[in-house]
Amino acid sequence: MAVNDLYESVIAVYPNPANNVINIRANREEIKGIRMLDLNGKVVLELERFNQNLINISNLKKGVYLLKINVNGIVETKKIIKY
Repeated sequence: MAVNDLYESVIAVYPNPANNVINIRANREEIKGIRMLDLNGKVVLELERFNQNLINISNLKKGVYLLKINVNGIVETKKIIKY
């Protein structure tokens, strides 16, 4: 089992696909920051001090995005579909 496998079980991102907001939950872990990129690698959203569970994505265009979640120094990537 890889290190990312351990963290994948404690991070939940929902709903997916999403329209206006997404929720991020990390059981017993502190989220240090998030970064959302489009498929071209352009950063479309970045929050370094993440202290809430909701992220507003209503201003993003429809498409597929990569959400990079920093949990205690380990970054996990989730694919998000915006409709």
